[in-house]
Amino acid sequence: MNKMNNQIDFAKLTLMDALDIAVLIEHEAAERYLEFAELIGDRYRGDAGDFFQRNGGL
Repeated sequence: MNKMNNQIDFAKLTLMDALDIAVLIEHEAAERYLEFAELIGDRYRGDAGDFFQRNGGL
């Protein structure tokens, strides 16, 4: 099996590279929030499911 090198050399990042990574992290977080919202469900306004739903909507 061939493993990819997932190491990031932060010294070589450009500002655009850093922005791209930040956007990717935010999108992944939003996906997880929506997954949590689906798992938890929503019973009433302001509950945990509502929180995750709001934070998952980019």
